[in-house]
Amino acid sequence: MRAGDRSAVSPGGERVMSGARKEHRGFVGRPSLWRLVIAVGWTVAVLVMLWSPPPPPPPVIIPHFDKYMHFALFLGIGLAWWFARLRGVWIVGAGIVLGVVTEVVQGSLPWPRTPDAWDVVADAGGLLVALGVGAAIGRVARVVARAP
Repeated sequence: MRAGDRSAVSPGGERVMSGARKEHRGFVGRPSLWRLVIAVGWTVAVLVMLWSPPPPPPPVIIPHFDKYMHFALFLGIGLAWWFARLRGVWIVGAGIVLGVVTEVVQGSLPWPRTPDAWDVVADAGGLLVALGVGAAIGRVARVVARAP
């Protein structure tokens, strides 16, 4: 325990945070099974989309459309793991690693997928916005829970 840390260790070896929230291997509180299933399912669906053969180009060309897609897909990953109660530092850290891995794999696929470092930047942006949206949802939920 660090100086100034307001957490303690329970008899079961779990770190208990002030405010009666327990930490379970990187999760805030105990994640429920359905939340984990949704988070894993969304992550796998994103990987399938990013590693599948690309769809035909749209009739209207939107500049940097793939960056918007990466942002949106990783926003979804971040929100899914936030709802699964994974700690924010793990969401961003693991999400960026996942973004780098997706680009490396895209560079080795037999169909025309091209790796791009800017895709990882878009991925990271989506993850960070997901944490902000998650924090806002949490604040609203706490206010609603306190309402008479």
